[in-house]
Amino acid sequence: MTSSTTLPRIGPTEFAMAVRAAGFEAQVNVDSCDIFSLLDVDKDGCLTLEELSGLATGPTTEAQADAAVEVLLRRRGGNMEAAATDLAGDRSYVDRHRIRECLIVAGIDEVPASRIASTIVHCCRGAPQGAGSVEATLTHALGGFVVARSAKLLMDFKTHLRDRFSRCEDVYWVLNESRTGVLEWEEFNARVKNSLKWSYASVPGASEFVFRALDLDSSGILDTQAFALLEDFDGHAAEKAMLHAGHIIHRGSAAGCPSAFCGRNSKVFTRSDFADAWKQFKSESCRAVDGRIIFGLMDIHGNDVIESEELALLTDALPRRAEAAAAGELELLLTKRFGSLAAMHELLLREDYHLQLNPRTITSESIGSHASTRKPQPSNPRSLQLSAGFGEISKIEVTPPPVPT
Repeated sequence: MTSSTTLPRIGPTEFAMAVRAAGFEAQVNVDSCDIFSLLDVDKDGCLTLEELSGLATGPTTEAQADAAVEVLLRRRGGNMEAAATDLAGDRSYVDRHRIRECLIVAGIDEVPASRIASTIVHCCRGAPQGAGSVEATLTHALGGFVVARSAKLLMDFKTHLRDRFSRCEDVYWVLNESRTGVLEWEEFNARVKNSLKWSYASVPGASEFVFRALDLDSSGILDTQAFALLEDFDGHAAEKAMLHAGHIIHRGSAAGCPSAFCGRNSKVFTRSDFADAWKQFKSESCRAVDGRIIFGLMDIHGNDVIESEELALLTDALPRRAEAAAAGELELLLTKRFGSLAAMHELLLREDYHLQLNPRTITSESIGSHASTRKPQPSNPRSLQLSAGFGEISKIEVTPPPVPT
């Protein structure tokens, strides 16, 4: 066993300055302090090199994780529950190694597969306690990706329309060939594929997600208002709004959470209920996106209601996906800036580290030449065997819900 008092450690101030020097920009409710906390396995307020190295084995970038989850979904015809069952296998817990194996079988290279598995495991951590099974926990994790994917699909659909028409509203009468003013699913699906030739129309579930998002009153019929609303839709703004809303709901009334979302465990929202409650958010980012569209993006089961498990995507799965993505992006920036995480850690141990963070002074030679000028290390009364960062967590136990008596 190695005593933690013998291991050099960097503090949050040094870490934050290095992150800033690398050009990292804080994401929605995710900054350097959040990532530092994730890496600080023993919660002593400092990072050993082993803990910092968790960035290199932990979650990967958003683009890489999203692409991998897309592959998993397509293998199962877009069925999220079936993909979650594949990842669960016959395990009684969420197993990172099992997830990694599934990714490799799906065609993902071995090294990124390990980090993508870490991303999925990280998104499993806050699954509702009532999930009660490995499949339900993994469905929760994948749900965050599915919601974000829906926003991207709707944005891609809008872009495709704007490339061909001056306004999204003009498309309505191309889709509604019968000129009845009533556009139902069957006609929408056929015209999007054959007339508009949207590239994602052949992807299982893609057209359904778009139709669901635009079905503003959950009637199964689209009208011109939906396409007028699509004109102002922005996928990035929608994701930002959902992250802000999730943060507010998680913090409760103290953060200005609308009363309809407080005590949310047993609440079931229809689209109109949800839209009315969404209007109560005071955040400008939330107000910038119509709640009826947000409902359509979040209704991952397509049953026209949002229950507690889907609301948990706002408060947990989406924020954890954002945390994982930020960590993945940060690892790239730090490696590019300092050459390696080990070199960064060594630099931050010096008394003059703040001077060395000047872009013109950091070189491999300068890092090596000052190796002996380390600042004194704080004492740590705890002695324990350190595990690596969140990237090395191999499993999450799932506790079944209590059996009603």
